[in-house]
Amino acid sequence: MCSLSSKTLAYHKNTLTESFRIAGMDWGYNDMAVILWAMFDNITEKQERSFIYREAADNKKPPTWWAKKFAEIQERDPDGCSSAAT
Repeated sequence: MCSLSSKTLAYHKNTLTESFRIAGMDWGYNDMAVILWAMFDNITEKQERSFIYREAADNKKPPTWWAKKFAEIQERDPDGCSSAAT
């Protein structure tokens, strides 16, 4: 079961009322490159949490390969609710 919101919101500590997700990449060719997907949400009015819910890593891949890999993963599982997405 997946109840996570797929909405993307601009983050501002005083106005955040829903969870949001981001993806970031650390480029590497000879060394490992990695894409991480993270979710941020409010637990209470004063408590927040964040966690990594997906990772893709490899090396010796050109930028076009990474772009296709990212698009494929997002198309198969845009909300990050399936463990088969990576």
